[in-house]
Amino acid sequence: MSALAFGLSRGAGWAAAQEADAVDSVDVAPEGEGSVEVERRASLTPQEQVAEAERALRQGQDLSRRVSGVLAEARQDGDIIRVTCVNDKLTQLTAHLRT
Repeated sequence: MSALAFGLSRGAGWAAAQEADAVDSVDVAPEGEGSVEVERRASLTPQEQVAEAERALRQGQDLSRRVSGVLAEARQDGDIIRVTCVNDKLTQLTAHLRT
């Protein structure tokens, strides 16, 4: 079953349970279906983690500068569609960097 079909069928089951107002009917996926187990232990020292975070932040800042340049170019060209799209992406990027 494709992921989309699975997601749609799961949503339909949830909606049907809600409409029936059944307190004891809960739509739960069988074990192993629709779940992902992740077991990964950090193998970095605290100092390495800080260095990795700083590297990721620098890369994000570099990307932000490049996207700002694309935005300035789109504004100069008067391409409002591109300005809107690139500005949205820059806003998302800025929010991620702040996080």
